[in-house]
Amino acid sequence: MAKDKTPPSTGMPLVIESTAKEIVPPTICLSLADTIAAMRELHRERQDYHNAEKRLTLQIKSIQRRVHARTCKMPKKHSKCEGVYDELPAAALVLSEQQGMINVHRKRPEKELQKLAKTLPVWPWIEAVRGVGALGFAQVVAEAGDLGAYNNPAKLWKRMGIGMYQRNDGIWERQRKAEGENGILAGYSPNRRSIVYVIGECIIKAGDGHYREIYDARKIIEADKPACGRAKCVGEHCIPGHIHNRAKRYMEKRLLRDLWREWRRVTSSSASPLEPPPPSSPEPDVQP
Repeated sequence: MAKDKTPPSTGMPLVIESTAKEIVPPTICLSLADTIAAMRELHRERQDYHNAEKRLTLQIKSIQRRVHARTCKMPKKHSKCEGVYDELPAAALVLSEQQGMINVHRKRPEKELQKLAKTLPVWPWIEAVRGVGALGFAQVVAEAGDLGAYNNPAKLWKRMGIGMYQRNDGIWERQRKAEGENGILAGYSPNRRSIVYVIGECIIKAGDGHYREIYDARKIIEADKPACGRAKCVGEHCIPGHIHNRAKRYMEKRLLRDLWREWRRVTSSSASPLEPPPPSSPEPDVQP
């Protein structure tokens, strides 16, 4: 097992175990199941690096606030003080160096994930979708596994945190954080939801493309609906933020549904080709 160590000049060696060479031998052609297994392991490795980066970022900011509090006249809430994060105290220099090294190591599994994603049979279809990259697609596969193993798109939606679930009182609602038995029934994972959320943001920011047109068309439909009655929605219609979220979630469901169909088509000779609907055509709610 290979180990990478920081140079002696940093003063604090950081041992990072790397398994990428063992997971993805460069000279072996992997099967679909082995490719997904390798992507899952690389995804977990990337998450470990990413979580370590976030913890170091929070720790560095904590040191900056503590140092700033020595000369600040405000008794608390130093995070809102101007210039509190402009300078890096000496106490945080070592943490900053380690954070930079972790960032470098995180890029290696990301590159491997992108390479493996491009070997999947469905990649030509993904490549044609504006706003969806190899890394985002790889994360979906790493979290969901073989998309063809899901009986219908609704099961894939629930796996990725944008589906519906039935509460213990019999009421259906969209997935979200819940407590007790409802939390088990919901099966909600913020990490998996964030992956699809970021992909949806990238599609919208791309500015054009088939799924951006679906989002724009759905936004018009959602704007005509009556207010949902939740916080801040006291008028005739929902606030723009709620309209945006519902239209975006609809677009994300359409993307996963079409991806599921295309995955089954290319991995099964008996499946019929996927024919995308006309752009910007309003359709009913996509619900399980």
